[in-house]
Amino acid sequence: MVRQNKGRNDLGVAYASYYLIKKYKDSNGFSPSGLYFNKAMSYVNTNIRKHGENIMLPHCWYRWGDEVVRYYMPREITWTHEEASYTKVDWTGGPPSLRDEKLINDIEDLTNEFLSKYPVKDDGWYEELLADHYDGAPFEFQKAYKNCRDLLFDKTRVNGNDANYTKDTLVKVFETTLSKFPKDRLFQPVRNFIPTFLKLISYPLTGTREDLFIANDISEEFWYWFSYYLRVHPKAHENIDEETVSYWKSELDYETERFYRNFNDHVARLSVKYKEISRDDSLIPHLEEGNKRIQEWEESMKDFDVEGLEDFLADKVNLGMGQDN
Repeated sequence: MVRQNKGRNDLGVAYASYYLIKKYKDSNGFSPSGLYFNKAMSYVNTNIRKHGENIMLPHCWYRWGDEVVRYYMPREITWTHEEASYTKVDWTGGPPSLRDEKLINDIEDLTNEFLSKYPVKDDGWYEELLADHYDGAPFEFQKAYKNCRDLLFDKTRVNGNDANYTKDTLVKVFETTLSKFPKDRLFQPVRNFIPTFLKLISYPLTGTREDLFIANDISEEFWYWFSYYLRVHPKAHENIDEETVSYWKSELDYETERFYRNFNDHVARLSVKYKEISRDDSLIPHLEEGNKRIQEWEESMKDFDVEGLEDFLADKVNLGMGQDN
């Protein structure tokens, strides 16, 4: 489904966007990243309520915290994907014609406060910003799981021994974190799967450093799956039409199926090293499905003309030799 930008003419959110981008560029010489823009807009949106005002920000809590819903943002905002994991946010045109002087002053004060508190030229701004940002998450589990993800990711980057770290440390951290999972009925499909998720991820969490990379993949896929449910919760979005929320809900079955496919693949691959998986009643159905998919893929590759592809690529390279680039 292709969704066109609505570009609502809400002058409060338009002026907040314009002023943030302008001041950021004035201070740093380049445009803010999507992450920084989202967190700054969330900060202004939350704190301006204390002044009895509302900029009507269309936003939701999702994979990386609170973020604007671009579909509803002003058309003057441009989002440039310079690489897969980085988005540059800019503003085209002049300032919005907001006439409310008090609202203008409060937006500018809060924006300047945010820019001063989290200057990107300083080391450590990213970690401090996200730690503060998740204090405002609608569910305690979100901050707890963020800390859990951070710990696991750090362990994939660290060599050597940690006196306070044992093989089952990460398992205990995940168990404690998942005990805080929200009990709302909406999240029941994810909550019901937690025991099975813990069963599988416990294997690589107690393995080698290379296994921790696999554990990190499993953890991230679980978090993404939860995030699709999170954004449709009434506590996790605001100023979004029911049409959009219904569209998000329509994606849940597909995202659940995708999570299961990836999970089954992980079970199958880990079972080669961890033989206990093939005797675990909760994982056996996933092992069977994972092995079935792997077998189907291997069968399909038998009919794939690898040598023909190599010849084709070699011809393309040869044709390109000697040409000016």
